[in-house]
Amino acid sequence: MIPLIILAVPIFDALAVVWIRIRNGKPFYVGDNNHISHRFLHMGFNRAVSVMLVHLLALTIGLGALPILWGDGMTCALLLAQSVVFLTILSVVQCAGKQKEN
Repeated sequence: MIPLIILAVPIFDALAVVWIRIRNGKPFYVGDNNHISHRFLHMGFNRAVSVMLVHLLALTIGLGALPILWGDGMTCALLLAQSVVFLTILSVVQCAGKQKEN
């Protein structure tokens, strides 16, 4: 479970990009600008801030894996749920930012 939480941001990004590409009728293996850092750019942040936000997001969620070392199954479930909720909120904010552009 620890590696899953530590790698939550890259896994989430990969799954989100594949989903976006399939939804748009494009092959999932063809590159585009739908990765999380590009979505931050589309929200109006500059490159440096976009990269910093991705790193802070990865750090915030990744550090959540530390209590699993000392916790039990309930701790593990709670931290996994927290990561899912955090990434869901991020998705909603980015979708709202994209709709605001249009």
